[in-house]
Amino acid sequence: MSPLVQIAIDWPDAKLNPNRSRGRFWGATHAAKKAAVDTAYLLARAHVGALPPSGPLAAVITLEPPDGRRRDVDNVLAALKPTLDGLARAVGYDDSRVQDWHIRWSEPCRPAGRVTIAVHPGGQP
Repeated sequence: MSPLVQIAIDWPDAKLNPNRSRGRFWGATHAAKKAAVDTAYLLARAHVGALPPSGPLAAVITLEPPDGRRRDVDNVLAALKPTLDGLARAVGYDDSRVQDWHIRWSEPCRPAGRVTIAVHPGGQP
């Protein structure tokens, strides 16, 4: 089934990695968080009204890192939180409706990396 909403963004800013921000003043990451929210919001505005007003949803996140280094999926997801929030705000859904989360690793996408987020209806991608 094709997604109702799909956006592709650059790999999250390294400042958003929770392992890097530990012990730093909140202002050190604020600009990166705001940029991630704003970028996702602007990209997702084209999909306003695409999702049903209620019911379960499924999300597929495809990760194409900028290089071949190993990465922890939990840190990548934490770095994507502002992006996911911007997407949800733009399209107008509560992300608690997402019942199924699917994370897929793909080959590196040089030079910047890419993340594709697709939202499907019905809780099944």
